[in-house]
Amino acid sequence: MVSFLYFRERDPFVTTSVDKTYAGALLERLTDVCGMTVRQMKEHRHSPLRCHPIRFAEASEKAGFDHVNADLLDGTEAYQFSLTSNKHGRVHGFFVGSVFYVVWVDPRHALHPAKK
Repeated sequence: MVSFLYFRERDPFVTTSVDKTYAGALLERLTDVCGMTVRQMKEHRHSPLRCHPIRFAEASEKAGFDHVNADLLDGTEAYQFSLTSNKHGRVHGFFVGSVFYVVWVDPRHALHPAKK
């Protein structure tokens, strides 16, 4: 299951000015993950889903999910997964039980921008 309870759209995680295929890719991926268990999601590290933990120390947002209650996140690892193979960015959030809470959608890979 996917929840948007903690979703926040703010710079740099905004969906304005994305190409016309973005909304379809986002909905398709969310539909896919709603049919998966947490274990299945976490095991798909090498598929186009590429679900894996977020390393905030290496990210553009060092504070992490600072608007989410710290007690809720205590001992909970942040995760990200891809919408498609590199084209539509990622979704960032965390698991509580069998629910993935979406915090940010990241169509431009802003959390981990390409190194120059």
